Amino acid sequence: MINEHLPLHILYIFRYNLATLQQRNLLEVHEVLHLITDSLHGTGSDADCDILNPDSNAVLQSLYKIIRKSIQRLSETTKSVCLVLGNLSDFLTIGMSVASLVTFVTYLRGLMKEFSGLSLVISTHTCDNDDDRDVLRAALSHVADVTLSVQGLQTGLSKDVTGTLEVFTRNSAPHHCSSAPKLFHYCLKDRIVKVFAPGLSGK
Repeated sequence: MINEHLPLHILYIFRYNLATLQQRNLLEVHEVLHLITDSLHGTGSDADCDILNPDSNAVLQSLYKIIRKSIQRLSETTKSVCLVLGNLSDFLTIGMSVASLVTFVTYLRGLMKEFSGLSLVISTHTCDNDDDRDVLRAALSHVADVTLSVQGLQTGLSKDVTGTLEVFTRNSAPHHCSSAPKLFHYCLKDRIVKVFAPGLSGK
């Protein structure tokens, strides 16, 4: 897992106990800020990776090496590995181009051919009047098997509904056609997320 401001408690909400997974050597977390600290001090197992290189392509190549090593280690002990890349769009704020990030994702997708049990989950954020984020979102949606679009309620706050969840799935038809989106409402509770059809209650 590469984490860039990804709230790890979200995985716990979906009933993944991270501490247990780490104790069983079934989870590896790489936080970008920690990788930068390791590079500055020459410490850590990935200190040889050039994470501070001013060339954004070199940085992404270093991240790719870190990710591939982790997947290789995990694949030795488990048949299925899920790579979670939190908020790819944050890399845009430090000057990386959309083209570089799309190439990075292409290389990550290539790992799914190398490691048969690998699945890939990437999150990104969009906001108004930000063309780069919109282009990145569109590029990810174009190659994704399943796309989840999560946003708050357009009508304001509600104690019973936190926001909307749209699910787009790509079928096997030519030109990568997507099926009609399925719309759900969701409600964030203390330690769970309830998902339900519009008109029903999340209580």
